[in-house]
Amino acid sequence: EGLDLPDSMHTVELRPRDPRSKYKYNILCRVLFCWLDPLFLTGCHKELTQSDLYACPKEADSEKLLNRFLKHWHKELKRKSSGQKPRLYVAIFKCFWFRFVVTAILLLIWAIVATCQAFLVGYLSDYFTLENVTAERTALAYASAFGVVACSVTVLISIGHGIYLGQKLGMMVRIVTTAAIYQKVLKLKQVSLNSLSIGHVINLASNDVQRFDMGFILIHFLWIGPIHLAVITAFSYFEIGPSVFVLILYVLMLIPLQLG
Repeated sequence: EGLDLPDSMHTVELRPRDPRSKYKYNILCRVLFCWLDPLFLTGCHKELTQSDLYACPKEADSEKLLNRFLKHWHKELKRKSSGQKPRLYVAIFKCFWFRFVVTAILLLIWAIVATCQAFLVGYLSDYFTLENVTAERTALAYASAFGVVACSVTVLISIGHGIYLGQKLGMMVRIVTTAAIYQKVLKLKQVSLNSLSIGHVINLASNDVQRFDMGFILIHFLWIGPIHLAVITAFSYFEIGPSVFVLILYVLMLIPLQLG
């Protein structure tokens, strides 16, 4: 008693209130991420400190997430009795399947709308090459212009929330796996601990789990990409003919370079 703790050891109280609760019933503000505006305004006036940050949301509580994950993981461990290996990805998917599906839907909407936007831009540009302009073509040009704007807004919202939810899902999986590693280390026997290096555990908890942050965004493009390519190929074939396959072949040849 009577001793002053250094500044680094003082307990920092974060803002206890969830900033999203203020805009709970305002869908427009939720869509536009307006709940971040107070934090941005604070950052404009002064350098942000840890006390300025919002409190951790309830859905990211490590204890609740770990208990939910362990419920599915224990079911996977029962597969050992039949000679099968437990599947970590199945336990993670069962734990977060709803968020995974919502992220996939948003990214699929982005791919569809972005494709439609390209055709609308084509219809709009064709209007300026016409020699005889009719009322119908003018109405189609206005509709195409409105469609381009609507598609731009839809693309912005869908890709923004898709990336946000994907990174949030990756954060939750990272929390779960880190908590599971920590709990497993605490339960290991001394013999097992002697054969386990501290660096290996630190590498798992600090570096390897970081792959989840972007992994749950990029994984959806493994199935969105081929569908998108097939649709573009079909439409392009009807527009320019068989020569489109030369371009598609060139795109496919670039895939191994991207993988490398």
